[in-house]
Amino acid sequence: MCQLTADMTTKKDTVLLLYPPGAYGTFIEWCVCYFSGQLENDDLPFNTNGNAHKYLGTKLDNPSRERFGIKHYVESDSNVYIARCHASGVGIPITNQFVDQFTPYFRKIIVVRPDPTVSLLILHNVLTKLTYPESFQNWLLGTYTEGPLWHKRESISYQLSAWYDYLMLWNQFRTSHADAVYIDVCDFVQEPSSTIDFLLAQLGLPKIKDRPEVFVHWQQNQKFLRTDQTCRNIVQAVVDQQDLDWSHEQLDIYDEAWIQWALRVLHQLDIRCYNLDVFPTNTKELRNYLIDV
Repeated sequence: MCQLTADMTTKKDTVLLLYPPGAYGTFIEWCVCYFSGQLENDDLPFNTNGNAHKYLGTKLDNPSRERFGIKHYVESDSNVYIARCHASGVGIPITNQFVDQFTPYFRKIIVVRPDPTVSLLILHNVLTKLTYPESFQNWLLGTYTEGPLWHKRESISYQLSAWYDYLMLWNQFRTSHADAVYIDVCDFVQEPSSTIDFLLAQLGLPKIKDRPEVFVHWQQNQKFLRTDQTCRNIVQAVVDQQDLDWSHEQLDIYDEAWIQWALRVLHQLDIRCYNLDVFPTNTKELRNYLIDV
């Protein structure tokens, strides 16, 4: 683990935003700077895939990286208002071992926390919006990068237990920093405007600009906002013996794997998935493949 130099004692005036990949950290940083009047450009930061990576801001590598990481920044003369950092890689749990070594050198800490209610939203964000999603995709597939679709889906469904644990560790994370603010992803996606207002107030920043259409445009470009609730509704309908058809939802292999994981782990119902390349799209058909765990 990289260490700070012994003579590094000066605290930055910088606010450090910690977040896992796929949890809207770049957009949140842009919102803080834009709505507080720190950005002169009124252009929106969105790319066609819905991420906010047209905005560069100040991105620091996670603490395990020497170059351009938190250590490099703390020991430099730089002193921006806000910087963001993933704090851990995709699927790698956040730990105080890394974070608490560096956070005392920042004025305030913002922690953006996901939880399992946005599991598929974060997962799809990583797969569709980040620069290098292949390594994460291979992690989800495990050893089954080749082979029939049903086998890949089953492999993903077992890996989702590790994904669940990863999200829970982020959700329960508490830094020892005396001045930390916690933002939950589920609150942000449901009420982005009020969440940013809360954050500005916590930072002591005035709201200089007021453009509610920013969040309308942002939400319109988040194609997976409803996916978690849709899949929860499917699982609950299966458990409650209700009829439900979701053929119009166009779920993908990751959504189907989550349904398989939730039935098995949360409700002790497994799916006879051998050769089931075409996943059922209604509860009546899906029940024909269920077995008790």
